[in-house]
Amino acid sequence: MKFIVTLIACILIHLSPLTLKGQTIETKRIYLDNSLSVVDSSNATFYKLVEFLGNDSLKSKVQIHYLSGALYSITEYSNYPKFIKNGLATRFHNTGKIKSEIEYQNNNYHGKLKTYYDNGQLKRDENYLDGKLIDSRCYTLNGKDTTNYPYEVAARYPGGENALMKYISTNIKYPNKARKKGIEGVVYIKFIVNNLGEIEKCKIIKSVDPLLDNEAIRVISEMGKWIPAEMDGEKNSMSFTLPIKFKLQ
Repeated sequence: MKFIVTLIACILIHLSPLTLKGQTIETKRIYLDNSLSVVDSSNATFYKLVEFLGNDSLKSKVQIHYLSGALYSITEYSNYPKFIKNGLATRFHNTGKIKSEIEYQNNNYHGKLKTYYDNGQLKRDENYLDGKLIDSRCYTLNGKDTTNYPYEVAARYPGGENALMKYISTNIKYPNKARKKGIEGVVYIKFIVNNLGEIEKCKIIKSVDPLLDNEAIRVISEMGKWIPAEMDGEKNSMSFTLPIKFKLQ
């Protein structure tokens, strides 16, 4: 039998849902790694606390701390289980000074987006309306106007999506045992592109069969470096989910 392997790529920023209801509370510590994925405490960089605001309310305030206890971020949600941001999201430098202040409405930038250098100098000043950028100014460390550059740039495979599809189709091998058994389907694999562009933490989030799962892991793990994501001009890690379709003909 011949086979065809196709793929569809999509970006998914990963956060882990927490299903707690009731009065205003502070949860137990939830440990996170550099990509803000949930891990055990021995592998953690941060911990997260969730405060629900009012009886039976979905409205919440989420604090993420460095293990030292220093604040990394505070984010307001109107519906935390569905991760709907409404209100202010603030991030901090590891010195404790504010790094960014962003206003959200239904998960869209809406209002002010400001970022700051560690010395307190304003770095970026933007205004948004329902996710649409209205105006933007960027500043140097000394407070002078400088060339504007995007706040967010997604990680990308060298050559773009077509090059990624070509790499997958050229390098993936349909396992003989799976082909003989007529096993086919879509494997969903999640991975991190770290701030160096390296692929790490590949894992299956929707399995078809170990034969196909393992091949999907192999081809993604061996794909080489990406161009890393950037946030406010700084290299940043980014999470991806990649569905890979195995089909026999």
